[in-house]
Amino acid sequence: ADFILLDLWQKARRFGLRFHPFVTGKGKIPQSLLAKRGYLTEKILRQALPAMQESLFYLSGPNAMVESYKKLLLSAGIPDRQIVTDYFPGF
Repeated sequence: ADFILLDLWQKARRFGLRFHPFVTGKGKIPQSLLAKRGYLTEKILRQALPAMQESLFYLSGPNAMVESYKKLLLSAGIPDRQIVTDYFPGF
């Protein structure tokens, strides 16, 4: 229930965008969300995105989170040109 723009993400599926939500806290996850609890790892990425090397990644959020996930993608062999970042300073 606390996911921002959840309805927009769900509608984006019609355009071929994939939405894989992860919850790191202990809050309740709505059943309709089909979210996973935990942190994103390279193994999870490879399972969710078999064509990972051809994918474009958009990272948006607090600086530390964006930098952490960018580092994960780069270490998984994703070229920098396939990673788009947007920071929310102050969070």
